[in-house]
Amino acid sequence: MDVVRSSLHKITSKSLYRLAELVIKSQIESSVHRIPDESFADVQNFLAVLENLFYHGLRSNNILVGRKILKHPWSLILQLSNLPSFGHNSSIKLLDHLDNDFSKLRAWIKLSLVKCCLHSAMLDLVQRKSNLTNYYCQDAVFRSQEIFYIIDSLVGLQ
Repeated sequence: MDVVRSSLHKITSKSLYRLAELVIKSQIESSVHRIPDESFADVQNFLAVLENLFYHGLRSNNILVGRKILKHPWSLILQLSNLPSFGHNSSIKLLDHLDNDFSKLRAWIKLSLVKCCLHSAMLDLVQRKSNLTNYYCQDAVFRSQEIFYIIDSLVGLQ
């Protein structure tokens, strides 16, 4: 019974890709007529889908026998911030005061949207294939070709 229950809640990469397409398209269309803020449902859906893209297919570390701890995408962003080609270091330094990695990732996504650099930041992340293989499983959205279509559609938000 537990196997059936857990498989019902698993989000496939194909469904997440389709959902991301719809939400990004809706966000672009709604932002033409008004300046969206976080109180709009479209913006909340958009942020939730972007977060799910980062969390989909994360690998886990075996710390203790029987206990798995998921790697966090924030540590991947921190790794890339040490590279001279990664031009989003100022956004990362602004988030040091936040308590946990979940809030840092969400704030970084929002800050990158405001600075109109989410497209280039995600492109930098995805182009580092060696880092992605350490953090994501083979069937993760970030390791598929569809992620490039999603990233390209983010250009319309600038």
